[in-house]
Amino acid sequence: MSIGQEWQTSVDDATGWVLRGPASATMTITLDDTGPLPLLTSTASAPIPTEAAARFAFEATVGLLRPRFLSRRGSDAVPSNIARALALAGRTLTNWSGIEWPIVLADDLAGTHFAGPYGDRVPFLQMHLALDEGSMGLSTCQAAPGWGLEFDANATIALNDLDEGFTRPHAQLPLPTGRITSVAVVVDNTQRGWLRRDAIFTEALLRIDNASVLLIAAEPDENGVWRRYAESVTVLRVPHAADALPWDPPRPGSQFT
Repeated sequence: MSIGQEWQTSVDDATGWVLRGPASATMTITLDDTGPLPLLTSTASAPIPTEAAARFAFEATVGLLRPRFLSRRGSDAVPSNIARALALAGRTLTNWSGIEWPIVLADDLAGTHFAGPYGDRVPFLQMHLALDEGSMGLSTCQAAPGWGLEFDANATIALNDLDEGFTRPHAQLPLPTGRITSVAVVVDNTQRGWLRRDAIFTEALLRIDNASVLLIAAEPDENGVWRRYAESVTVLRVPHAADALPWDPPRPGSQFT
């Protein structure tokens, strides 16, 4: 399979899908289905041209997930979404911005509490990642029977158009920046049901130089229990800290090694 004259794709049962280009530049996408949930991981040895990375990531996602985790008759919306996340491997992230959602939402401002941008786990309505080339919007989308993560390169963020007091805009979040060395996404196949819906894209782990950031479609309820498949993007600075949180429904053990 060829993606442009200088870029070639190969498929190997042992190493996964590999995109090779000039100067030994490679992007590799693998599927690990031996853990609690299927995990797709993308790595890049060097920056990959945006178009080549996007096309390769989509082809690899479809090739690895369909038909076991994606309906044969389903649309391309889910694999396209996953591919946009995987294609971030090799890119340089220069800034995070976002609209913070409270961890306690009351009827009045006095009872509403926020984790704050330095919190260990912070829910957001929407985020925006500035990259060396372009940007990436991050929010959630409805994915029956719940909500999953959504990556959208065309999304914009309006930090000034907010419900005053009940959300907090952050133009520059204190999250890791630098080269994204790998992206791992959780493909949750536990909610497919007898209709055999597409699996849900529920979590993403971005490794940025020597740091990691975990993103989960989740938000806390009034009792401090974190609800999965929810409408917020929760950011965890210490990915393995997610294993100790109370989840509803229960979250499988650590997805990431």
